[in-house]
Amino acid sequence: MHERHTINMIETGNKIKYLIRQSCYSYDEIAQLLGFESPRVIYEWIRGNKKPSLESAYNLSVILRCTIEEIIIFN
Repeated sequence: MHERHTINMIETGNKIKYLIRQSCYSYDEIAQLLGFESPRVIYEWIRGNKKPSLESAYNLSVILRCTIEEIIIFN
């Protein structure tokens, strides 16, 4: 039987924050590249209040030149 994994939203938020800080992009620039009007949703991810959609996680991985697995942290 397979074990069910869930996204650790706090650790995922911490990882997103870390990866963005390591990049050459600001939160505003990331938001624009992802097609958001403001970085509000990115701050929600970082706080662990929301998790990125699969599409956003994929596009974020492309922007940050990493894999989705490096962004999303599972329990």
